[in-house]
Amino acid sequence: MKRVLDFLESRFGLVSLWRAFADEPVSVRRAWLFTLGSAALAVFLVQFVTGFALALAYAATPDHAWESVKAIQTRLFAGGLVRGLHHWGASAMVVLAVAHMARTFAFGAYRRPRELNWLVGLALLVLVLGFGFTGYLLPWDQKAYWATVVGTKVPAALPFVGPAASRLMAGGPAVGAATLTRFYALHVILLPLLAFAFISVHLLLLRRHSHAGPTTEPDPKEPFFPFQAARDGVVTLAVILALFWLAARHPAPLERLADPTDTMSVPRPEWYFLPLFQLLKYFKGPLEPIGTVVLPGLSMLLLALVPWLDRGASRRPRDRRPVLVFGGLVGAGLLALLVFGALDAPKIKAPSGLGGSGEPPDPRLLGGLASYERRGCASCHGADGRPAADASPNAVGLAARVHVLAGDALVAHVKEKSVKPLAAEKEGENPDKDVPSLLAYVEAIAKDGVRLSALPEPIRVGGAAIDREDCRQCHQLYGEGGRRGPVLAHLFGKRDKDWLVAHFKEPKKLVPGSKMPPFRFLPEAELSAMSDYLLAVP
Repeated sequence: MKRVLDFLESRFGLVSLWRAFADEPVSVRRAWLFTLGSAALAVFLVQFVTGFALALAYAATPDHAWESVKAIQTRLFAGGLVRGLHHWGASAMVVLAVAHMARTFAFGAYRRPRELNWLVGLALLVLVLGFGFTGYLLPWDQKAYWATVVGTKVPAALPFVGPAASRLMAGGPAVGAATLTRFYALHVILLPLLAFAFISVHLLLLRRHSHAGPTTEPDPKEPFFPFQAARDGVVTLAVILALFWLAARHPAPLERLADPTDTMSVPRPEWYFLPLFQLLKYFKGPLEPIGTVVLPGLSMLLLALVPWLDRGASRRPRDRRPVLVFGGLVGAGLLALLVFGALDAPKIKAPSGLGGSGEPPDPRLLGGLASYERRGCASCHGADGRPAADASPNAVGLAARVHVLAGDALVAHVKEKSVKPLAAEKEGENPDKDVPSLLAYVEAIAKDGVRLSALPEPIRVGGAAIDREDCRQCHQLYGEGGRRGPVLAHLFGKRDKDWLVAHFKEPKKLVPGSKMPPFRFLPEAELSAMSDYLLAVP
């Protein structure tokens, strides 16, 4: 082994390089705060590896992009986990990059001789946001398409160069195949090359000028290895484990296939673009360039000039109060825009392209909706408890009102006035077993004004069937139910639709020893809808 090391040292100087790296003195005080950069680098490598794995199965054309992403997430082994890691890793990159720069700003670590490294770090932050923007379109679902439409139109408000810049981004007059091709090329080729180049320069400059350290004396030092390396390892491991947990428990979303003709779709960017998206709501018409270019551009320019604007001799916070107060106000403004943008988000989740509709309603409400329609309640009370404009003058709306009838009187009214349900499919089954679900649905109409009839048919049919078949006798769902069977949640990424349908038909065939009765007597369409519902449950 010694001869091998001697050979490598004589040819490459690897041992000397390692010793220079490992023995570099770093600050002991506030050492945990210096782990943010290493954690960001580790997440970037996770993004590179998972992105490469996704690219192996991705098809960058409008005809196949959405289908390929859906296949990755539902058919490929660990595909849902890999895409989830990439999805949550994008947010982690933004959080860690901003936290790293905030720590540098607070410590005044951009001061001479580290001005250039501050600019390189700022460029890396822009690249991180560029990764988010270009990767956003690749699933080619409704959310990605319409958010990109808004994003590519942002430069169009600029005088003279705006329209040309917008066409350059979109690759034409509108978002389409050329846009997808350009964004894919930028996302997987140009931006990674630039990122690796800037990261290398960032690390080289860090090694040349070393860590700035705390802002006050004394500043004891210790070798980077093993002390700071161990801290970096602990934080990096914690971040990566958190990404795996998020990817497993909260799979990456995929809405239905992009429809350029659906002008009713509400654009919704990822959370890290919400501040800019919110600015668009405050500056409209001729003032739009202020929100799209002037304010963001001025902010980036001030950040770039910070090392030259803050030229005091001391890095202590009390000696840099004006700079820190100004930075705090800017950060508070961005946070306020983020909060306002989140509060303005649509209250109803968009339909999912993975067989669900975001978070589906409680199956009891869907069973009540089915009973409401089957018993003919809509003939007097209207769909969703809202009589139509041409309804009879005697029609009574149920939505958002206090009912005169309650308790046993309401149950008696339902049994007397509603159409009797068809004979029960199972011999001896109570024909009024649906009444509790119906009453729960009517209560939800009155209290919350819910509208469930517009939900995708698989969700409505599947949830109603789960309620009708009393699946909660054995399974917990939304915190209610028995414990004899597994909890009906987080199934997406663990089971697929074909498996669930087969399991409904022959439980013991797929799970030996299962005590679940077979449901092969149910129609195939209903079994399929039940699977769609369960796969949409978070």
